[in-house]
Amino acid sequence: MVRRIASRGAAVVFITHRLREVSEIADRVTILRRGRVVFSDLVHERSNTEITTIMFGDGAQDEAAVGPPRAATGGEALRFESVSLKEGDVRTLDGVDLSVRAGEIVCVTGIREYGPKQLEAVCAGDASPTEGSIVLASRRYSELTPALLRRHGVGFVPNDRYGSAVSAPGRVWESLIVNRRRELHRRGFLCMPAVDAYSRRLLASAGVSAPIHGRVSHLSGGTVQRLIVAREIDYADTLLIISEPFWGLDLGGRNRIVAELDDLRRNGTAVLAFASDVEDVLRIADRAVVFYRGAVSAVIDRSEMSRGSVGAHMLGFGRSS
Repeated sequence: MVRRIASRGAAVVFITHRLREVSEIADRVTILRRGRVVFSDLVHERSNTEITTIMFGDGAQDEAAVGPPRAATGGEALRFESVSLKEGDVRTLDGVDLSVRAGEIVCVTGIREYGPKQLEAVCAGDASPTEGSIVLASRRYSELTPALLRRHGVGFVPNDRYGSAVSAPGRVWESLIVNRRRELHRRGFLCMPAVDAYSRRLLASAGVSAPIHGRVSHLSGGTVQRLIVAREIDYADTLLIISEPFWGLDLGGRNRIVAELDDLRRNGTAVLAFASDVEDVLRIADRAVVFYRGAVSAVIDRSEMSRGSVGAHMLGFGRSS
């Protein structure tokens, strides 16, 4: 249809993430990266491999760009078995098989609306699979719920920070103690000295300075992110699920989160991360699970991971791995 419209003399601007559609439809391709035009040329002048390289930056096709594999240290903490999800008549997850073992970081990536967003909703208990099952702590469930995650000692950092993880109008300490309120009660009332001590300990572990009796809304986005991550790492016993780990962070904050996730991995905690930026995947993942159109298009081990190998599968133009 698009070609037919163009044949009538109309100019067509076609915006897409799908590299296959660029090859099939477009005469000219313009690539934006971080809000700037980085390339514009006739489609037939460039191969899909070259376009992938341009989209993901210099070195996109470097082989083994990350490093040697890091072996998981324990058994499965979480497993999805043939999990599918329908939203109306549209199948947004299609037979997803995925596992996370103790002592490894598995990173789910892809265009967010093509599967990662929906799988995160299943993890959060915001969506119930229409098919398949989930094995958590060796027990099989048809769906996950927040209460179930807490019962099994799972830390969870959602994508919607202000809507699901903190109360922006509330006090900082109120958001810090959500996982420990019961433990901080004495004779039916919150013990404020214990609340203060616990809150200050989390602040110290996050490496931030913030007034615990101040409003969350007065904090920067990066500070909020570090506090949420510190709170959920403190709670995570066997598994941490974290969406966009580096949201709102500067370089120092990013490096700190990398170190904290690596410490979890070394201590035998399983980590399931959701990241839409390829660079974030390369920084933390032992395995990258790449989604395209609701299905797993590739599982890439750390030793084979590069911008090109991950990016090509994200765009639906994957190479065999």
